Parts: sequence; structure tokens; C-alpha cells
Amino acid sequence: MASPHSQELKPAEPTPAHPVQSEVVQEADDCESEDESDDSIRETSRDLESGGTTAANTPYASASHASSSSGFSDPKKDNEKTIVRVRQLVPDIDPLEYHGLDSSPLPPKKGNRVYRYLRWNFGSVYRRIFCLAFMGNAAAVLWFIIRSGIENRPILTYQQTVTAVTANLLMAIVVRNEHIVNAFFWIFGTWAKVLPLWARRLSAKIYSYGGLHSGGAVAATFWYAIYLVLLTMDYRSQEGPLDAIRGYIYLFSYAIIAMLVVMLIFAYPRVRVLMHNSFENTHRFMGWTVVGLFWAQIMLQTADASNHSSPHQSFGHLNFDYREVYFGQAVRLTDAPLKETHAFGVIPHPLAITAGEMDEKSPITGEPVQRLSHCGDKGFSVIVSHAGDWTRKIIDKPPQQIYTRGTPQFGVMRCAGLFSPVIVIGTGSGIAPCLSLFTQRPDHPVRIIWSTPNPLQTYGRALLDLVYKTDPAAVVIDTRKTGRPDLVKIAYRVWEQSRKGVFPEEVKTQARFPCEAAVVISNQKVTRKVVYGLESRGVPNEYRG
Repeated sequence: MASPHSQELKPAEPTPAHPVQSEVVQEADDCESEDESDDSIRETSRDLESGGTTAANTPYASASHASSSSGFSDPKKDNEKTIVRVRQLVPDIDPLEYHGLDSSPLPPKKGNRVYRYLRWNFGSVYRRIFCLAFMGNAAAVLWFIIRSGIENRPILTYQQTVTAVTANLLMAIVVRNEHIVNAFFWIFGTWAKVLPLWARRLSAKIYSYGGLHSGGAVAATFWYAIYLVLLTMDYRSQEGPLDAIRGYIYLFSYAIIAMLVVMLIFAYPRVRVLMHNSFENTHRFMGWTVVGLFWAQIMLQTADASNHSSPHQSFGHLNFDYREVYFGQAVRLTDAPLKETHAFGVIPHPLAITAGEMDEKSPITGEPVQRLSHCGDKGFSVIVSHAGDWTRKIIDKPPQQIYTRGTPQFGVMRCAGLFSPVIVIGTGSGIAPCLSLFTQRPDHPVRIIWSTPNPLQTYGRALLDLVYKTDPAAVVIDTRKTGRPDLVKIAYRVWEQSRKGVFPEEVKTQARFPCEAAVVISNQKVTRKVVYGLESRGVPNEYRG
């Protein structure tokens, strides 16, 4: 027998195929409350998933006083009305009205149409990053042009443009790497949350990092075009027919520029959208081909440089007459006092030639001895060897005037005068500081070891005659013919000979005594190696490296 508060059980209505068109079977108020929380909707959904059979079992209907999950209603709440809210995924009315948003007209846009285009369309963050990358390269080109005009000589070479091409291609490739992109978003998209709001807004633009990729790629293409112009001008200015290596350099170079231009054309946004598959193919296959040809071109140019190495002067000789100097001193020179200075060992002008020296013969050729300039004059000279851009500029275009910093300063070569005899070891242009002792103290007993490539062709017979006049048994090594020698072994054997009293016939009488020390003038690596090798075997050393 049925309870007075019971109701007949009915199976739940099946869920309609289209929830928006579903009907609510349960009774509802005509005035739906707009303040109802969506939590009731989620509660009904959970009831449905757990097997509930309420009358409002539709995915988008909810009852604030629904029946229990067993299908029976509560007797105390049987007469209460149930409030149901139906949600539609796609409302049939104006979404502003449906969601309670203001439907009044929007405020006017800022500025005129041109300003808005330049600020938010053409001047997007992506394009601003692109312009920053490209204009930085354009500024570098402009700087080279202005500097060339000021100095009235070409500054930019095709070797320098290759460096610029490589740097821009590296930026264009690396910025698209997944690890680099993730690092960008970790830094700007995660760690930046502690920054002020204006900084976070700026950091959120990191998604426009593609401007670096496109800016670097376009700049690399323009640099490569400049490289081709300079390369062609350099090759055409040289005499002789075009050899096979340069022919391949031309072939690879123009093939590279052609593929770079094609890649830029297909990367243009409108072309990329219309021909996306072609864009992908050209970027992928031509990109790898360009990288391969670029490496081949570098190797060909290296081979070409070795075959057509021009006999550039390797050192310059600057003379000064404003003061006297002493052996073992160095002077600092510069053409831009506020920017940089460079130290060079001074060479006092040789003593005046005596009558007995007029008939001296060169031990190299048997002809009259060649001497350094300004014999007997006041002043000094320095030898500038090719060790960088500044020295190359001084060698190629010797200045008419130059600045000196302070007064000449004594260095390690001054200590060579403490020992008699002394072994003087120099490599390359390191012989220059040693010449101050040879010219100002020509009778000081020394044994000379000098290792350098092409000493006669590079430094001239006058310098070599001075070396052999100071020590007729000097050990002069042409590294172009013999390679780099074992200076430790040579120096130790010379020192050992002197300790045993065994000397070559050419050694001067005043030098036929045990050598007391060795002085090394070379680069840091060679100097440390020679000093360690000699001192660890009992030979005292003074060094500069």
C-alpha cells in the first residue's frame, strides 16, 4: 500500500541528442533567478554520473532541490518548487545582452589612421625586433663607409663581411632552437612575474622572438651581397687568369646568394600563406644546401689565400729624433691618446761609423755591410711588427706624426747588461728590444739565438748584418725552412759549450767565457717554456713575454 507521501516511480527520460533543444520535464518558476550559482549545475552533473534519475536529467539543467539519487523524493520537501536554470552553449540572442555586458558603442580609437597603422600594425613588436636586428647591421655598414671616407682608404674587406654573414646566420638559426625558445619563455614568461606590471607587459611580448630570426636572415643576405661585390672587385684587381679554385668560389658564392634570395621571397608573409608547402621545402632543403656550400666556400678561400699570398710588409720602422734613449727601454705609442697605447722596445740610433768600419764586409753576401739608418744622430727608432689591426695600419700607412705617452721606461732587457757574456734569445720581432743593446753597447759580449720566418726577406740585410756583427757565431733559424726549433735544447747547448770552454771559431774573444745568464724575449707561451726548460736545468734566466 502506498504511503501518502510516496510518488510513483518512473524511468528517467533519455538525454536528447541536442542539449540546446532539450525540454525540462520538472516544474520550474517562470521568474528564473539570474544570481543562481553554477555550482548547482555541477552538482546535477555529478548526480547524473552517479546514476541519479531526477526529472531534470539533462546536461544543461540543474535543480536546487532535486530528488535523491535513489529516485524517491523527500516527504518534507514534496510540495516545494524546484528552480531550474537552462544554459545554452550558443544563445539565440545578442551575447552582450545574454551575458549582461554593456552594449553601448566603443570609445573612439586613439590617433588618426596613419598613426594607428604605424603604431600597432606596421610597428608591431615583431617588426620592431626585426628592424632592431637589421638596423644594427646597417649602422655597422654606415660606420665602415664613414671611416673609409675619413681615412681615404678602404676599411671593409670581404673577409670581414664573411664574419658578419656568419654572425647573423648564427643568430637566425639559434633563436629558433627549441632549447633557446624554452629558455626565453622561462626567463620572460615565468621568472618575470616578480617584476612590475609595465615590465611584465613588455616581457609578455617574448612570443615575437621570430623578429630576431627574420632580421638576422635578411641582414645576412645583404652582408653576403656586399661580400660578393668586394670579392669580385678584389679578384678583378689582381693580375693573371682565373684559376680553378677561384672559379669554384665564384660558382658557390653566386649559388648561395641565389638560394638566399629565393628563401627570402618564399618567406614573405603573403607568399608564405599562399604557397606554404613551397615555403617549407625551400627553407628546409635550400637552407641545408646553403650551409654546406658555405663551408665548402670557406675551405676554397683558405686554399686560394695560401696560393695567392701577397708579400705584405711584415714590419715597419719608425724613427724619432726628439730625445736620447738607453738600451733596455720601451716607449708607448698611439695615434688616439684617449683610446689605446702600444709599447715598443726602443733602438738607439747606432754610433757614428769609424774609419775602420768603412771596409767591413757582410758575412751574408760578402758585400759592404749595410747599416741601420741615422748612424751617429740623436734619437731612436722602433720596429712595429704585424700583431693586430693597429700595427697593420701603421705598417701599411706610416704616420707623419704620432703621440708618445710619458717617458721611455726600462724593461727586462736592461738586466742583460748585468751579465757578461749573456745569451740573448729572441723569436720573430722579439729581436727588436735586443737591438738596443747591440747598437748602444756593440762590444758587450753576447751569444745570440734568433728564430723567425724569412729573416732576410722580412727584416732586411741591415738588421741581419748588425746581428752577425754583434755575434759572428749567432744562431739564426729560418722557421720557413726548418720549422719551429727546440729553443730549450739550442740555448742549453750554447750555455753548455761556454761552460766547457768549447767555442766556434767565429765567437769574439770577449765572449769566450762561461755565459752567466740567458735573456728571453718572445711571446708568453714560448718564454715560459724556455725559461722553465733552462732554469730547471740550472741555467739562470731573465725573460719578457
